[in-house]
Amino acid sequence: MSEVLSQSQIDLILNSMRDGGDSAQQAQEPEAKKEEQGYKKYDFYSPKKFTRDKLKLINNIYENYSRILATKVNNLFRSSGEFEVLGVEEQRYYEFSNAVNDNDILSFVDLEMKNAKKGAPLLMHVNNRLMLSMIDRILGGEGDEMDIGTDYKYTDVEISLYDHIVSKITPSMREAWANYVDGHFNYMYSRMNQNVGQV
Repeated sequence: MSEVLSQSQIDLILNSMRDGGDSAQQAQEPEAKKEEQGYKKYDFYSPKKFTRDKLKLINNIYENYSRILATKVNNLFRSSGEFEVLGVEEQRYYEFSNAVNDNDILSFVDLEMKNAKKGAPLLMHVNNRLMLSMIDRILGGEGDEMDIGTDYKYTDVEISLYDHIVSKITPSMREAWANYVDGHFNYMYSRMNQNVGQV
């Protein structure tokens, strides 16, 4: 009976043919060497699926975060507001990447854990309408939701205020995750989606 190859094995074979065998050699590296890097490789093309229990757990964590965030944002903007989790959804990275516009801003947060050799980076995206409403509020406006197009481009001042807002709301993630992860969430930087590869 012939052996059926998985998609990752097929990708490995195709990559090794393209690279002249380098990928095949990398695949045969011992596990100890991979652990030295401080992280496991994750296959974004065929990710492992989260169970319903894990998705429910993540939903509960972010419901807790939304309560913490409501207090933080109300103090920051001196106004009352509410946050709620609409849902937790698992999707492949390319699906997320295709849904984000070129001019949207992505924020990078470093998860610094006590027992880990290297921190784990997190990617955060805030809806443009919500962020522009918060920026308007900081600048003395009413914070009304604006009707903007998908091609809206942030000004330098708005990007600076974006950084300020995200840097204030990311440390609160520690409280939300405290029962599951012992670590600090440190805001690193924000980039427009089209410039994400540039550091």
